[in-house]
Amino acid sequence: ALRASAGRGFRAPSISEVFTQAEASGVLICPNPALRAERSWSYEVGARRVVGKFMLVDVALFWNTFDGLVEGRPDPSLEEGILAASFRNLSRARVRGLEVEARLALPGRLRWKAAYTLLDAVEFLDQKVPLSPYCQEGLEAGGEAPLPYRARHLLNTGLFADRGRVKGGAEFRYMSRFERVSGLFPECRRDLVPVYLVDVFTSGRVGELDLTLRID
Repeated sequence: ALRASAGRGFRAPSISEVFTQAEASGVLICPNPALRAERSWSYEVGARRVVGKFMLVDVALFWNTFDGLVEGRPDPSLEEGILAASFRNLSRARVRGLEVEARLALPGRLRWKAAYTLLDAVEFLDQKVPLSPYCQEGLEAGGEAPLPYRARHLLNTGLFADRGRVKGGAEFRYMSRFERVSGLFPECRRDLVPVYLVDVFTSGRVGELDLTLRID
């Protein structure tokens, strides 16, 4: 099965993004009544194939462009030394990548699945907007930079089984380190580590009870 799509859309900012005025963890969250709706073009092409009787593979390429993408950023308008942030419209941004998913039925009522995403997410820095105070080495106004808190590589794989009233499984998730953070704090490298997660669970029905044990 082959598919292709193209779309034009917009997202109005939420009430909390426009009007929130609060302090959280020592950071002053400032309102921004001038926040506009973000607008986007999105494109995708993909293919899905059943391999034999037991395997399914899905591959997709996507490309999204944004005008005025709403992001939380350090607010440079206040006095130096005050940690403040607000939601603002970026001039332009682009998110493109590749997604691959596979599912396989194995003997013994076992099921395996895996999904991988390769992401290229960048923003085009506005020459009129000052950069954040920290973690902006090598960036210049008018150039491009990775969107903060986006991982380039995402992998999720798991093995699952069910026998009568008992089910179980194990999942592994990997997320590569962020290439860029917001720049609100001076501890720039603190957040730039890869993430490895392993989740194991089993569940079963005993009489009228459903019992579940999870280790995350």
